[in-house]
Amino acid sequence: GVSQRFRAVLLTASTTVVELLPMAWSPATEGVMSYHSLARAVIGGMIVSTLGTLVVVPLCWVALDDLRRRLSRLVAVTLPEADLS
Repeated sequence: GVSQRFRAVLLTASTTVVELLPMAWSPATEGVMSYHSLARAVIGGMIVSTLGTLVVVPLCWVALDDLRRRLSRLVAVTLPEADLS
């Protein structure tokens, strides 16, 4: 259910971020290409996308469901019932 998906998303993102931390904070050495900015960009992207997956998408889903319910009530109130007799 929801807890399994939540756990999978959170664990995947957190392990990626934790694995990139040494690359983001490693000291720069001469003659070696620095990957600091790449690691920081990936970490930021993982954090933003995880928050989007766990917070923004469910909130949008709830808002759209509420809108659908309100519209269905509005349509039910404004349309006259058909006389089938």
